Amino acid sequence: MPHPNKYYPRSELISGLPTSLQLFTVTEVAIILGVDADLVNQWITDGTLPFLQLGKEKIFVRVRAQDLETFIDTQIRVGKIKITKK
Repeated sequence: MPHPNKYYPRSELISGLPTSLQLFTVTEVAIILGVDADLVNQWITDGTLPFLQLGKEKIFVRVRAQDLETFIDTQIRVGKIKITKK
């Protein structure tokens, strides 16, 4: 996965697939934002970052690209959440 630049551009991972169907793992979200996966899990736990639970036992946590973009727009770009690159 390419390293994001400081402007957090909109994702274009799969050109024909709508962003509402593109899913990221916690690790992928951490890589995209340049933070630790524990911090992403904290955002998920406290409800700041919406997520989906997939699988029969709901053990697979995924973040929709659309939700990640909204999170970036409403939390990071406006300064509610400050990210210090690792």
